[in-house]
Amino acid sequence: MQLQAENTILSINLKHIVPENHFLRRLKESFPWNEWAKPFEKCFKGEKEYGPKGYPVSALLKITVLSFLYNLSDKQTEDFVKDSLPARYFVGFGLHQRTPDETTICRFRGRIANKRFEGKLKDFFNEVISFAQNKGIEIGKVQIIDSVHTESKINTKNDDGLKSAGKTSLKDPDAAWGCKGQEKKVNPQTGEVTKTDKWFYGYKSHVSYNQKTGLATGVLVSPGNYADITAAKPLIKDDIKNKIKYSVVTADRAYDSIELHGFCNKHDIFNAIRLKNNRTNHKSKKLNDYWKEHASLPFYKCALKIRYKIEQYFGVSKLHHGFAKCRYYGEIKYAFQSFLTFGSINLKRMMKLLEKSPQFKMKLAFNSSDIGFMNNTQSCLLPIT
Repeated sequence: MQLQAENTILSINLKHIVPENHFLRRLKESFPWNEWAKPFEKCFKGEKEYGPKGYPVSALLKITVLSFLYNLSDKQTEDFVKDSLPARYFVGFGLHQRTPDETTICRFRGRIANKRFEGKLKDFFNEVISFAQNKGIEIGKVQIIDSVHTESKINTKNDDGLKSAGKTSLKDPDAAWGCKGQEKKVNPQTGEVTKTDKWFYGYKSHVSYNQKTGLATGVLVSPGNYADITAAKPLIKDDIKNKIKYSVVTADRAYDSIELHGFCNKHDIFNAIRLKNNRTNHKSKKLNDYWKEHASLPFYKCALKIRYKIEQYFGVSKLHHGFAKCRYYGEIKYAFQSFLTFGSINLKRMMKLLEKSPQFKMKLAFNSSDIGFMNNTQSCLLPIT
């Protein structure tokens, strides 16, 4: 009787245990993980796979996604997959199968970094967005561009090479000092309030974000001192290359440049970039009138009102996915963290978009008063003079 009971336990299929509406079950069954994992098989070409049985690459990819989806360390991820039945089912392991340990998870990531296959991560990110479009998720007409900074994992106060801004740490030489806004400081004796630059040592992720879907469609990583405006054109070019079609681009003042305005106009994209003060305080009356007319257009005002949504997206990445601090050293491994973090957030968002009713999808668009402007995009394009 005991032997018969043990055989019954071993033959249990997790598909009959994990609820059909469980998030990880839906995540597994909604996406083509085996297809997405194929490019990463090159990481193992000519070498023996790590792990006692040579784990499938698709399983290692899904385990890695879990790590960023739930903000888990390698050890926590190992325990999660081993102890959680939904996690086992998502990854593709049976009830009695041995799961990868933290060393296997770390080595999978290390192979991608050591062989400089960070381009495969970008391809994976793009494949997720392409899958969304193929499934009927309609990309909205307004795109938001901004950057988010991530501090290096080193302690800048204790590191001898980082006693002042501008120096580089030997532990993380790819990182750089960057300025992200200002902070107010109050003198406790006089009560005087002064503004000082807010410095950080680390990296930046430059993101192209679609307002309607709530998906990041493009990511570019750089050291912390990389100017935001430098990343704008490459992000838009990547969107165009990946057939992400939109009519309006909005961003903060850091992206206000004649070159970018001209680039957007060339591609029939209305730029709703917040203008710097000198645009309308120019000594030339003709230029002043031009930029005032541009700022008075409905598209400009409507797009700037929803620019805050990318800040919410960044807030989610830092609060729930650990993106405020780098997990690893080096720009390549930071790229790993960036693409997997935003890719994981996109997967969560896509689950909602694919399962919600058509009525809900209609609410993702602009208000009815704004939709009329959306249909008249070309009339809002002004020539750059």
